[in-house]
Amino acid sequence: MNVLYDVVNHWQGEWLSDVVVWNEMFTNYFSTSAGINTYLLPNNPITNPVLIDAIYTDPWYGLDNPENYEQWQVLESGNANTTAIHEKLAFQAELRTYFGLSSAQVQEITN
Repeated sequence: MNVLYDVVNHWQGEWLSDVVVWNEMFTNYFSTSAGINTYLLPNNPITNPVLIDAIYTDPWYGLDNPENYEQWQVLESGNANTTAIHEKLAFQAELRTYFGLSSAQVQEITN
């Protein structure tokens, strides 16, 4: 029963709606790398074009591929359980170290 519930609810419901949203985000906000500063970092923009390109084209986190948006989704989690909080903090640390972003930039992306 749990498997059936997961198949119907997650794969046909939650996941499918996420995919639709991610494709809309890509089409309307991140069809080019300019969307990174425009929509994610308007107050703390990245001035290094190489870094902008890296965030846009990275194979695991790149915003040029809507399939990577699932990685970023942990930042929007309003879930207050311990696991969700740790996942959010871990991804924020990953963004800081992987891309060399400042804490202010990571916080702005999170907000």
